[in-house]
Amino acid sequence: MGNFTYTGKSLASPSPAVTSLIRTLKVIPALQGSYGTKGHTLPRLQWRANGGLNRHDAGLALDIILFSAKESERIFAWRLADLFVLNKWEMGWSSFIYMDLTWGKSKDEPSPYTADKRHFDHIHIDWMDYAAYLETGKTGIPWSASAFTTGSDGGLLQSITDAQLNQVSSFDEWWADQQ
Repeated sequence: MGNFTYTGKSLASPSPAVTSLIRTLKVIPALQGSYGTKGHTLPRLQWRANGGLNRHDAGLALDIILFSAKESERIFAWRLADLFVLNKWEMGWSSFIYMDLTWGKSKDEPSPYTADKRHFDHIHIDWMDYAAYLETGKTGIPWSASAFTTGSDGGLLQSITDAQLNQVSSFDEWWADQQ
């Protein structure tokens, strides 16, 4: 395991933890696709932001685009959230956010997320050590030991398979079958 601090001056690759989660989530056909917005087509699994000193461009965060306004996608997102909590120690994530709620590694119950109101169309999950970021004087984002984990390949993959989420090719069809 190596050390890496992202300074925003070059492009980072996704961390092993983010790469592992992307690989695991791609077993779900409905997450392999894309969606259209404002004349652009974007992937449902996004790790890069728009450049700069942030956890996405540092390779430490992933957004899983699931629109809460669509019932099928909202329910699916909650199923994933449950699986993330169930597998949190193996995955090693620091926090995740969905629908103005945030989960941290030290607790199973969510608390209100108040930093912004942008997490209604996606789950945000990351492996950022905020204390280490502050120690740099906010000039770099160090990768923590958990950023080098590949725990999504084990328990989370098995949980997805057990819940038969790996067979979901359409959120709407899946939700209709659930009712």
